[in-house]
Amino acid sequence: MVSMTAGSPEGTLKYEIPEGLFPALDYWARTRTELDDRQQESQNAALAASMRPPGRPFFPVDDVFLRDLEALKEQARLALLARRDAY
Repeated sequence: MVSMTAGSPEGTLKYEIPEGLFPALDYWARTRTELDDRQQESQNAALAASMRPPGRPFFPVDDVFLRDLEALKEQARLALLARRDAY
């Protein structure tokens, strides 16, 4: 399950998205968690050594991820159109 939040004028909305539904989102969540964990370890080590903490790590993007992201964009567009038509 991937948890995401989005801001709105009324407050913050929380979305729970089942794993496997959107491969690009699963990849992003998994990779971001790994990168955040590694960054935290690097920052802790730098602070312990009285050094400047490193910057945010690079997020790797490949052709498969970009294709999945395009598919996700199209699914979102269709979902928004369907929602608009329902009102």
